[in-house]
Amino acid sequence: MEGIVNIATIIIASLAFITSVIATILAKKSIDAQTESAKNSALVAQTQRNEQALISNPDILELYGITKDDLNKAGISAQELLYILSDLRQGEIFHRIEGFRGPFISEYRKNFLTNPKVKIAFESFIRNHLMSDSPYTQAIDQFLQCLVVKQGIVNNK
Repeated sequence: MEGIVNIATIIIASLAFITSVIATILAKKSIDAQTESAKNSALVAQTQRNEQALISNPDILELYGITKDDLNKAGISAQELLYILSDLRQGEIFHRIEGFRGPFISEYRKNFLTNPKVKIAFESFIRNHLMSDSPYTQAIDQFLQCLVVKQGIVNNK
């Protein structure tokens, strides 16, 4: 009888240990998810503050090497550039948060990117000036490259 009690005690202790290990792993995953969520929230809040500063004072664009003359030559106003930046930044934030799926260009954004002003704004001013290289910007580059190829085929027919 004493042997059965010892085996039962060992089994119960083992199950308690396994349960505590599982609980520790789940708690770590929960803390990691909360930390990631807090980082994303802080990123979104800071991005919004920065964009609001740009909207309030478009001359700040010169800090990024973008002058009024450059914008005029491209036929884009500072307000248009900042709207385009804001729209693309929303997509970037979404893809950063949804990172496990990898970036993709939605139909909405494809339609937006086909506008010549949006394409010029992204390639000339936003890419590498206002947005860093990332899987999202690479997906935009790839879409725009395919668009150029498709337009070339259409224009050559």
